[in-house]
Amino acid sequence: MAQAILAQVARTLTDHLTCERAMRCSVELALLSLLLALAWAGPPTVCSSDSSRSDGMSLLQRRSHQTSPAPALAEAVDAMHFIYTVGCNHYQLVQAVVLDHTWREAGNAGRLTRIVVNCEDEKSRAMLDTSPLRGDRRYAVFFSEGDLMEVPGKNDSYPARGRPYAIMQWMKAASPREPVVAILDPDFVFVQPISSHPDLHKVRPGQMLAQKYDLGKDFVPGFAEAGEETPVLSWDEAVDHYATGPPWVLHRQDLEAMLPDWGRYTDSWPRSKGLLREQDAFAMAALKHKVPSIGQSIFMVSNPIAWHEAWSEKGSAPESWKPYVLHYCQSY
Repeated sequence: MAQAILAQVARTLTDHLTCERAMRCSVELALLSLLLALAWAGPPTVCSSDSSRSDGMSLLQRRSHQTSPAPALAEAVDAMHFIYTVGCNHYQLVQAVVLDHTWREAGNAGRLTRIVVNCEDEKSRAMLDTSPLRGDRRYAVFFSEGDLMEVPGKNDSYPARGRPYAIMQWMKAASPREPVVAILDPDFVFVQPISSHPDLHKVRPGQMLAQKYDLGKDFVPGFAEAGEETPVLSWDEAVDHYATGPPWVLHRQDLEAMLPDWGRYTDSWPRSKGLLREQDAFAMAALKHKVPSIGQSIFMVSNPIAWHEAWSEKGSAPESWKPYVLHYCQSY
């Protein structure tokens, strides 16, 4: 299955990547080959629990699990819309093609939209329009307008800033009718359909589903940075309900309400805050608008020493590690 997916990636990119670009993609494709092999292959027959603690590759192999063959393409449904944002470059195009392919192969129901940020010329737009889902009525590509990565007045180009502002543009232009929106990262490989999550029915105005991240109360000082009073929030409340990241699965009504503050809080953080200021800003917006999460530890695997992932429970058997996505974000 992994080889078939890589073959699809190669076929999809052939018409849009020159030889030089293809060579630059070799590292990304090698990484994705490993990830996809882990996602779609069964667990190895020989690997002791002791060796998995000391051998990083064995650890990853043991923490993969067997998935059933991908079902036939699911019919469109009106309940859920998946979205993700990417920059206008071949690196994120490779990620996007893999996400698109595995989203369908895992059997997700609903719709999927790729939102492309800072892609102005026609040649680049043609490249970022590349997808194995082209022609699928459940799939769309949206190109945002303007430079959304530049933080106004700060001489600061911050790529992650594009996410809330591009989603604002998409919401206004597309007027999605699905009541539930799932916000993904582009560096996801699906192994199970999130649309079949047993707690999906609990998503409603004022309550979301999201993956727990080890952020603690790291986002709370952002209120002072934005010139607002710092809310009272216990450690347990922060960890259980607000210290989250993608996948974020929330009601469209809540997303619409949170978006302006998500963007504003992203801009209010100092540059020294680093890469996660946009993610912390989402947590701040969720807290401000009283949209706690039913925090999930099973949505993903990413960091083998994380506290709140599908493989984090001490002493758990590899057979119990059944994430919905592999999140390969550890190389940034």
